[in-house]
Amino acid sequence: MNGYIINRLVRNGYIKEKERASYQYGMDVLILNLIPIFIILVISVVTRNIKFGVIFLLFFIPVRINIGGYHCKKISNCTLLFVLLYIFVLKLSTLSIQLILKYFGILCILFIMLLDPISYDIIENKVENYKRSKKIIKAVSILMIVILFLLNDNCLLSATSMAGILNFCLYCMGRVDLRRGKLL
Repeated sequence: MNGYIINRLVRNGYIKEKERASYQYGMDVLILNLIPIFIILVISVVTRNIKFGVIFLLFFIPVRINIGGYHCKKISNCTLLFVLLYIFVLKLSTLSIQLILKYFGILCILFIMLLDPISYDIIENKVENYKRSKKIIKAVSILMIVILFLLNDNCLLSATSMAGILNFCLYCMGRVDLRRGKLL
């Protein structure tokens, strides 16, 4: 399917032949990133936690993309781990420790705002990307904290806290792997 789309784009002159591999890679990454998101949304619908799932993804994804952290070596492991972690945080959010999770989530979000993003790619404009990532992290983190302080909706509080906690944990795991010299 991806190959068909890319071939059509090349044939119709929308992309150059020499750019084919880059666009193919981009399409593959897009599809592989949509699979776990789709699975999480299905789990959320089945467990009747769609609001939690959507809010969790809305806060988890932009911070995760920009802060970096632990990455699995295989895409299948990454998908499985993300889905299992989501099921874990969904279950954790139903326990009667909401206040603890809220304050721990706030702490994690505050730490995230202070952290330097982990960059694994060989991107041309590293300084600009770093600055952009820091701005996105701060903006999303501030929004998360506002939700945690101002809104009195337990589902929003849980999803926001869990997104902050999970991002912080994955970031710390990524830093540990970098210090060990592991290629993620």
